[in-house]
Amino acid sequence: MASWIAQGKSNEEIAGILGVGLDSVKAHVKAINSKIDSDSRRAAIVIAHTTPPFADLPPLWKLGLED
Repeated sequence: MASWIAQGKSNEEIAGILGVGLDSVKAHVKAINSKIDSDSRRAAIVIAHTTPPFADLPPLWKLGLED
């Protein structure tokens, strides 16, 4: 899910990709933001790219995930 957020996909697009309801995606995004003490999608991506161990991984948009 983080990779799709990093690619700028909307909650609706992510729900379609995963074949789940919009409320499920919103709940997961909210849980991710809560775990990392963030209140926005952009802040979550910045944290993912600057905080170990995530900072040691390739950028999320380069992981080769297909729609």
